Order: sequence, then structure tokens, then C-alpha cells
Amino acid sequence: MSDNEKLARENGFASFQEMLDMVGGLDPTKPSVMAAFEFWKLKDGTKAGLGSVRPSGLEAENDRLRDAIKKHRDQRGDDRCWLDDRELYAVLGDGDLGDNHVGDKAAMLGRIAGGILIDAA
Repeated sequence: MSDNEKLARENGFASFQEMLDMVGGLDPTKPSVMAAFEFWKLKDGTKAGLGSVRPSGLEAENDRLRDAIKKHRDQRGDDRCWLDDRELYAVLGDGDLGDNHVGDKAAMLGRIAGGILIDAA
């Protein structure tokens, strides 16, 4: 039995491969996950401890909402349209996709022209 296999079993894993699979399932793009993983490596090492590295339901929901907001924020120019707003609102899951009606077209064109003139100054 290899040292890795022995260490994994001493810490509650069925095998070294099980430990690798659990580590491989972590999302390295999430700072909260990586901070918890670093703590686990240095202070814990057990299977139960590694299981707690995964985000809780609340953390996972927070990450899902942050990702949607970042995606919307990062859209620029021709990449963004009113459909992107609806996609963002849909993330809330409450069925309210917002009111995207233009309203009075003359008033809208006046606001657009005003914005263009202000930006040009």
C-alpha cells in the first residue's frame, strides 16, 4: 500500500482515488472554496472536513447570483440588449421579467438625444 493510499484511509477516505475525486470536484474559480480548501489542507485533512469545503446552499446561491450579475455587467455595446435584462431577471426565479415597454416614443427619443448631447460635451 502506497503512502498516499495509507494517508487517505487514515483520514476516512475509502481510497486515495476517492480523495482525488472529491478534490477534483471543487471549483477553483470560487475564492471561498479555495480558502476553505487551503484551510482543510493545512489543518484538517479528513474526508468529513473536505466534504465541508463544498459551498453550502446559501453560498452556492450567492455564487449563482453573482455570476449572473457579472455576466450582465460584462456585456458591452452591441453585446447587450433588453433580452439580457430579462435573462438577468429570470435568475431570480420569481416570474417577473420586468417591463421592457418603451412607452412614449417621442419622449424616449428626446432622452436619447439629450444623452448623446451630454456625452458629446
